[in-house]
Amino acid sequence: MPFCPICKIEYRDGFTKCSNCGYELMDSISYIDNRRDFDIPGNPGAKKLKHAKIGVWSFLVSLIPIVYFIVQTIQDIIRLLGPIESNSDNNMQIGIFFAALIIMLIASIVSLALGIVALLQKNSKKVFPILGIVISGTMLLGCLIFVCDVLFTAFELA
Repeated sequence: MPFCPICKIEYRDGFTKCSNCGYELMDSISYIDNRRDFDIPGNPGAKKLKHAKIGVWSFLVSLIPIVYFIVQTIQDIIRLLGPIESNSDNNMQIGIFFAALIIMLIASIVSLALGIVALLQKNSKKVFPILGIVISGTMLLGCLIFVCDVLFTAFELA
């Protein structure tokens, strides 16, 4: 007979959801009683998984390039709206840009490594490591495409 694993109420055949809590009914009540690690809401015997600290760090480090891009975009908009500067500062601006690009590459690589390590940890939630891997992988791919484009253009001009 179907039963609700949360309310522990048995139902007649044909019912699919609990009328008390709305949770989907299961087939056998002995299944839930024998499993302490069954992770459903309201099960006091379930193991509570915590976020791995290294996974949270992976996510936070992956945000560094995004924050930089936002700040750089705001600076570029302000620069476009302001007076035109001379070309004497261009070399310094290019140097600063490439230094920031290297820092973003390093941050993305570190975040990717932290995310992979956190993803391999057992008994921890995987949300932050996955977010860190996706964000840092995307940023790393974007930076590498940009570097390849710059190198290709430089060799083409030479």
